[in-house]
Amino acid sequence: MESMSLTPGWEAVASGDEFYFWNRITNETTWDKPLAKVTAPKPPPAAVPAAFRNVAPVPEFKGENPIVFFDIRLGNKEAGRIEMEVWEDKVPKTAQNFVALCTGERGRGRSSRAPLHYKGCPFHRVIPGFMAQGGDFSRRNGTGGESIYGDKFEDERAGLVLEHDEPFLLSMANGGPNTNGSQFFITFAEAPHLDGKHVVFGKVKTGQNIVKQMEETQTDNNDRPVRPVSITNCGIIRRSTIPMQRINQILAERAQLAQQQHEIAEAPANTEPPPAPTGAAALTPLMQQRLAARGLMTKQAEARPVSSEWEPVKDDDGDTYYWNKTTNETTWEK
Repeated sequence: MESMSLTPGWEAVASGDEFYFWNRITNETTWDKPLAKVTAPKPPPAAVPAAFRNVAPVPEFKGENPIVFFDIRLGNKEAGRIEMEVWEDKVPKTAQNFVALCTGERGRGRSSRAPLHYKGCPFHRVIPGFMAQGGDFSRRNGTGGESIYGDKFEDERAGLVLEHDEPFLLSMANGGPNTNGSQFFITFAEAPHLDGKHVVFGKVKTGQNIVKQMEETQTDNNDRPVRPVSITNCGIIRRSTIPMQRINQILAERAQLAQQQHEIAEAPANTEPPPAPTGAAALTPLMQQRLAARGLMTKQAEARPVSSEWEPVKDDDGDTYYWNKTTNETTWEK
């Protein structure tokens, strides 16, 4: 069969040495080829990781995100101030953790008993062309720190969907899924290998030149700065104006979605196929018989192997349909 571009919804069906055309949506058939308008092909968008395809869309909040600051010292020299917007409209739980650690308003940590505050905290790891990591206020070497919620808290999936596609982004450091504490990093460049693994939660708004100075600092073989890079002071410039009621609502919606996904994952697998499909969802045996009576179907379409997710099932009339045990879908089409 020659290459053809069909109007969406139509597909070719073998009928002897010829082909007729069937609309899967309306169940119409025709011998006339319903051609689609031919346009130059475009590459598809980047695939979203399977784990995030069912994430609820991020709502548009009314209000402004908080802005916080770090005063940075390089060695014995005050380098200046970095101001950062924290995306409470996208990842409210992660944002509120970071803001509270900038202000020190939550007292001492439950595990470390150290002040929950970035003031005096070093950037213990600096890799030129990649990122600067800090936030370990308890041990100051990358092995400590904790969140305002306790030791660790879970990933917000909306932040995992955000990409590390430019410099000056704020992202959570972790030891694997759902292990966010207080440690974070600032990107010096795009880092696509971190997408889907670390929660992106904000961006440097002013003081990019300070970040570049941090990147240029000399480090040892373990990526530790030779002269200290530290946060001498930190705090908040603008509080969030996003309604707390709306933030609580989206957090509750995400918790409900997570519970639903857990229940689906724990549900027993389908063991019995449902009845054979009917209607316009597929080419039914009755339609095949009518076409055969008119001499339009003298041979079957070329045989193709069945996908491993599907298995053939015989109905009461001996006809074969196909059943997907994972999704419980059925179809007459092989």
